Amino acid sequence: MKPTKNKIFCVSCKRPKMLFESQAKADNFIPYNKEDTEVLR
Repeated sequence: MKPTKNKIFCVSCKRPKMLFESQAKADNFIPYNKEDTEVLR
């Protein structure tokens, strides 16, 4: 299940971002949702 309440809009990069309580929670989110996330390089 995806978190929905932790999205904010970043004015600097002009796109929505997700906030996490810790680095571990953010790292845990990536393997299960990498099809839906966009990676900028």
